[in-house]
Amino acid sequence: MDISLLCSLLIDALRNAGYNESTIFNYQGVVRRFKAFCETKGVSKYSSEIGKMYADDVVSSLTGKFSKQRYISQGRFFRLVDSYYHTGEFDFSCMLRTRIQPSNEYYRQVYEKFCSDLKNEYDNENTRHFYEYGMYSLLHYLENNGIFLQLEELTPAILIEYLTQSKPSRQREVLCELRKICRYLGRNDLLIALAGIHAVRHNRIIPVLAHEEQEQIKTITSDENVPLRDTAMILLGLSTGIRACDIIRLRLTDIDWVNDTITWKQSKTGNLVCLPLIPSVGNAIAR
Repeated sequence: MDISLLCSLLIDALRNAGYNESTIFNYQGVVRRFKAFCETKGVSKYSSEIGKMYADDVVSSLTGKFSKQRYISQGRFFRLVDSYYHTGEFDFSCMLRTRIQPSNEYYRQVYEKFCSDLKNEYDNENTRHFYEYGMYSLLHYLENNGIFLQLEELTPAILIEYLTQSKPSRQREVLCELRKICRYLGRNDLLIALAGIHAVRHNRIIPVLAHEEQEQIKTITSDENVPLRDTAMILLGLSTGIRACDIIRLRLTDIDWVNDTITWKQSKTGNLVCLPLIPSVGNAIAR
């Protein structure tokens, strides 16, 4: 079936089913990306294989990192168009959020167990999704290359080959994912094999704020129309580097007003952090 025709039928079906315009607008964006994806592959006819490839293409080209939004929207898009391809009808029950899984039964069990353990280890949903995708990508690579073995039988050669075939912009993330998987499996030998490998950083870390940026922040935080809570969060983030997800979880009991410190448990790493609370930040929180 022609890809452009299939995508047009999907948008029409969404309208006929009564979905609101914002949902349809989002799917139009997914459709545009799908058409561009197919063009790069030289494909004009739909197949389940090209649909699955698109659903799995959930790494942002801008950041080189796993995109939760792509994971959800492209997965739903694939399930919708694939249902029409096989049955002649769009199955809108496919709109329900489900997790992509390996095809092999053993790999699927490994993946489900890994995801379950991540829930017990990490409070932060984005961190869990990051490592979930890492495990899925490794298992998907093994399946596609006809490698079926117990994960305890993984060798350094397999992991290094998997790493070298990853996109250069994502290799730092792949290394991080692999180290987590190796620790999860208790494979110190694999960790040692990966220890000397370093990937190029494609996204530059900004060393300092420019003078103009500092002045803009001063203007905003001194504006009477800006809520005091917002000002406190901005100053706290600038002075401590605390993540937004950890700011949300903060309580006044995390502050030691006598010793001028603030303490919190990082939701991403589980580490406990205790830092000085400078007067300007403490005063902003107090206000």
